[in-house]
Amino acid sequence: MDEEPGVGIYRLHVWLRQISPMIWRRLLVRSDSTITDLHYILRIAFGWSDEHLNRFHIHGQDYGVYHDGGIGFSTDPVHVQLRDFRFRVNERFLYEYDLNDGSEHQVRVEARLGLEEKRIFRCCIGGKRRAPPEDCGGPHAFMTRREEVPLAVDDWRTVANPALCLNALCPAEHKRLPCSTPLSR
Repeated sequence: MDEEPGVGIYRLHVWLRQISPMIWRRLLVRSDSTITDLHYILRIAFGWSDEHLNRFHIHGQDYGVYHDGGIGFSTDPVHVQLRDFRFRVNERFLYEYDLNDGSEHQVRVEARLGLEEKRIFRCCIGGKRRAPPEDCGGPHAFMTRREEVPLAVDDWRTVANPALCLNALCPAEHKRLPCSTPLSR
């Protein structure tokens, strides 16, 4: 199945590399989501603030959301949709957040699903463990100090309630908002 004639859903399994036990999230994302959308979805799913440089490495090319003083990209992430890549099941790509700390996420396409009406698709449907805090020094520094960070994920995080959709989160206030609330950037 090489072509995606309409909008579909990708089920993505995302995990942080070089950390054990594994910290991961399972997401449902529309195929018409952009690189920018996916960046914000991942940022919210892992509980980060978007203060750091980021980059996707997909099919041999780098994509990302520009930050002042950061690296530039040859494409505008607002115009690159996930379906443009024609991902196959089990295909992987890399997402890096906080390039100075070396936080790498492996993203694997677990499935391509049909679009269901009356369901919001920017959902985290599973996951384990709290992500390392920002500016912790990267995976190796986190591993040496991981006892300082509880492994459980707070109730307000998406993984604690699989039915909670990502655009229903307000991380700044740590409370749930109605699912009709758009993903804030």
